[in-house]
Amino acid sequence: MSLAAIVGSILAFSAKARAFTFIDTINGSGMDDALLTVNFKDGSTETAIFVTTGAEASAAIGTDFSLSVDGANTIIAPWLFEYTGDNIISSVVVDLSPTNIVFDSLPWPEGTPGTGIGNSLISVSGLPPTNTIYSNPVQGTLGDIFNLMETFWNDGYGKEDGPSVWGFDTDLLVPDPDPEPIPEPTAILGLIVGVGGCCFAVRKSR
Repeated sequence: MSLAAIVGSILAFSAKARAFTFIDTINGSGMDDALLTVNFKDGSTETAIFVTTGAEASAAIGTDFSLSVDGANTIIAPWLFEYTGDNIISSVVVDLSPTNIVFDSLPWPEGTPGTGIGNSLISVSGLPPTNTIYSNPVQGTLGDIFNLMETFWNDGYGKEDGPSVWGFDTDLLVPDPDPEPIPEPTAILGLIVGVGGCCFAVRKSR
C-alpha cells in the first residue's frame, strides 16, 4: 500500500470516529442552562441563564437586559436583545457549552456534514456590532461549529441603541450513544510521520 493510501485511511478513520450527528433545523426552545454574559465598559459583568419560555421559545433575562428567541427555525427566527440600563455595554457573550446546542456559522455551502446551511450573526435592527467572534470549536468539526459567540461594540452599546434584532443559526448536536474513541490530532500526526519514516527507510534499504 502506498504512503498516500495509508495516510488517507488514517484520516478517514479519524473522520469516521466523530462521536455525534447534527439536527440542522431546530426551534427556539431547549436552550436551558446556556449562558448570556453582558460585559460593560466600566469592567463589570452580569450573566443570565437561558430558560425555555414556550413551545418554540427561550430567553435569558438579566437585571436590565434580555436575549430571547421564538420561532420554528433559529436560522430565520428573530433573536431580540433588549437593554434598559444606564451603563454602557462593550460586548455580549452567548455560551452554549452547557447544552447540546451549537452555533453553525457558515452560511454556504454546508461545512461539517449534517449541519446544513448556517448563518453568522446579522444585525437586522438596532446598533450593528463592530465585530462578532466565534470560539470554542466543537471537536471533530470543520471550523464552522462553535460553542461560544461574542459580539462587540467598539464605541459601546447603550439603551438608546436598541432594541436590537439579530439573525444567527443554531443546530442540535446529538451524541452517539456508543462512540468510537476519537484519536488526538497529535497522535494522528505522529502515526503519519512514523509511517512515512518507515516507508522512506524501506525505499532507502533497496
